[in-house]
Order: sequence, then structure tokens, then C-alpha cells
Amino acid sequence: MVAVLNEALATELVCVLRYKRHYFMAQGINAATEFLQHATDEQGHADRIATRIVQLQGAPNFDPEGLATRSHAEYVEGEDLVDMIKEELVAERVAIDSHNEIIRWLGDKDVTTRRLMEDILRRRRRARRRPAHPPAVPVTGQSAASPRTTTTVHGAWCTT
Repeated sequence: MVAVLNEALATELVCVLRYKRHYFMAQGINAATEFLQHATDEQGHADRIATRIVQLQGAPNFDPEGLATRSHAEYVEGEDLVDMIKEELVAERVAIDSHNEIIRWLGDKDVTTRRLMEDILRRRRRARRRPAHPPAVPVTGQSAASPRTTTTVHGAWCTT
């Protein structure tokens, strides 16, 4: 049980790191705040999983050595905003599938852990459906007339 939860923990931590990188790389773009919010959400998931591991008399594995190997999600940086968004969508799908698999595996063996994973899964799905934000004002150094593209990150408008 603890080994499976440590894999889920590693997945959340890799997601935190990827979202934080995207946050810093997207500075000046409306998407940055969305990336930061998702990093915060993922950190909360990681904290809850680590707490449950301790409750089960285990030790949460925060060792950076092998973190990517333990994680179900990959750490892919992305070259530009479109790549970053694509990588986040892929990683979210992987995390959702992984959480669903853990929930099925748990069944009635550990109802408390299953409910924790179900709640994290619900929060992930809710985050993907956040209400859209209005398009951003021009990025610093950009005129209002300069060409921009609008896309969405987990339902939020991002103007670049």
C-alpha cells in the first residue's frame, strides 16, 4: 500500500515541479497564474498523500533520486506556451488514469485511502473545469495592436 502511495506522491511532485517551471517560463503571459494555481493544487495533493503514508506507518519518499522513475507522469519542459499546455494536458490525463487505477486496486481493502484518492481525483477534474478567465491585457512590451493568440489551459483563457 505504502509503495503504491509513494508512486502517487512522486507523480504529484513531478507535476508540481513541471507546473512551477511553466509558471516561471510563462511570466508576462496570462497563463502564468493558471500554472501557479495548478502547482499549488498539486502540492496540496502531495501533502495529503504524504500524510496518509505516515498514518499507515510508512515513510513518504521525497528523495529526488529516482523521483522521475517512481512517477507515473513524465517531466517534460515544453519549448513554448503551446508545448507547455500540451504537456500539462498529457500529464493530467496520466495522473487521472493513475488515480483511477489506484482507486480500483484499493477497492474495499482500505476505504480511507480510496476516499482520499477519490477526493484528489474529484479536485483534479474540478480544476480542469474552472470557469474561463477573460483574456489578458497585453504582455509588457507588447502593444494592443500586436498579434496575439488565445488558447485555454484547463478551461482558463490564456492570451499570448
